[in-house]
Amino acid sequence: MTQVIKQLSFSLTNLLLLLTLSFFIPSRLSAQTSTDFKKIPVEELQKDLTFLKKVLEDIHPGMYYFTDKQSYHQLYDSIYQSLQTPLTKQELREKIAPLILQLQCGHTRLLASNKNSKKSNKNYFPLQLKQIEGKVLVDKNLGEDTSHLFKGVEILTINDLPIDSILQFFYQNTTRGSDGDNETGKDYYNFRYFSSRFAEWFGQPDSFKIEYRQPKMEGSQNIFIAASTSKEMQQNFKAYYGKLPKNITLKWLNEETAVLKIRAFVDIDTDYGLNFWGQIRAHFAELKRLKAKNLVIDVRGNGGGALGNSFKLMQYVATEPFSANKAMLAKAEAVHNVGFREKLMLGLGFRHTDSTYISSKSFTHIRKPKRNLGFKEKIYLLIDGGSYSASALFAAHLHAKNRATIIGEESGGNYYLAFAGFWTVKTLPHSKISVRIPLIRLEYDVESNVPFNRGVPPDIEVAQSYDDFLKGKDTQLEAVLELIEAGSEK
Repeated sequence: MTQVIKQLSFSLTNLLLLLTLSFFIPSRLSAQTSTDFKKIPVEELQKDLTFLKKVLEDIHPGMYYFTDKQSYHQLYDSIYQSLQTPLTKQELREKIAPLILQLQCGHTRLLASNKNSKKSNKNYFPLQLKQIEGKVLVDKNLGEDTSHLFKGVEILTINDLPIDSILQFFYQNTTRGSDGDNETGKDYYNFRYFSSRFAEWFGQPDSFKIEYRQPKMEGSQNIFIAASTSKEMQQNFKAYYGKLPKNITLKWLNEETAVLKIRAFVDIDTDYGLNFWGQIRAHFAELKRLKAKNLVIDVRGNGGGALGNSFKLMQYVATEPFSANKAMLAKAEAVHNVGFREKLMLGLGFRHTDSTYISSKSFTHIRKPKRNLGFKEKIYLLIDGGSYSASALFAAHLHAKNRATIIGEESGGNYYLAFAGFWTVKTLPHSKISVRIPLIRLEYDVESNVPFNRGVPPDIEVAQSYDDFLKGKDTQLEAVLELIEAGSEK
């Protein structure tokens, strides 16, 4: 797809929703994360907001890509005009969150307070949750008491706050793992990082009051559970569920079909150590030696990592030479607004494209398929809202080239590009709120009629059912096996 910058209209309805967000959760301010309740004067609030807008315009490589300039300025003016009384740091974070949200860039986000992260007692909500068929369910309980809140129990309220209101608040204040108009990424990462997001926005109490409902039962019950530290939850995970799985695994389902699971395109596996390229080569050598006919590549929950690792995987499944990216850009003005490390990285290979952007040929050259170990047989790709950044790039290439049958749900990452690579952190001068801003715009070398603001679509959309969840059944993998079996019967 030739690069066309299209614009999205920001409706008045959405604007009002964002600016009146506090009405979703009554008394939320009593649960602030910050211990600093000092009120910031209006003049300083306005200066911070002006500073934020300027650094975003100077640095962010995707400014006004998903949301048009006029609509963005309308939002900015509305927030600016609403700053009429002094606010605490946390109150200001809520005010400016919509300005970050409207970039629709999952790599851009407000950071948790440094003061809180250093001095907090690190109390976290100890349940891992998942949404199935509209119900918020316990997936794993990493607390000390697992007798009541086990897998499949439905969570109704936390500290008397309706779970739907908490999720709505997250949805309207965070973008991590979701680009453009995508919703699956937000859903996925709101649950994946539920504990840390709850701590960031609602505080870190010593215990939590939970209203819950047993599976397939009427009525509800209440219980108080103790908070846990991250270390305690890690220890409990190993005690209850065993050691964390390897980052890359190859599992054979039968003599002809194998599943290659890649949890992240990273070079370091904390528990096991990792040579990504070496392991990928070894697994594809095994596929060749055992003459696999079907390969299922599972990048569900894969939030990305090193681009070079995703390119390497492409080389093992590609049938023709390819270029992963057609452009790698950064804002020219960014060079004057970042630290030494970022200046150094932007100075390596970047040249002026025009007055606005500098570009690099890194990651844009032609790559050849692996001749000896390249897999030429049938490929099935499993994706979900957790498939982001480098894994969305990988999925987009397979989709654009019709190289795989894609099963699951839309990826959290955008189909055509990512604002990523590396980033800088800017701190607002008065409130000391920090925001992470990506510096690189990667435009993927793909052609498709997929809308510019969407993720990679599945060929077959499959969601896990409530019954399958309770049974621990992988609905999406089962769908792949059914496709393989149906194909073998023809």
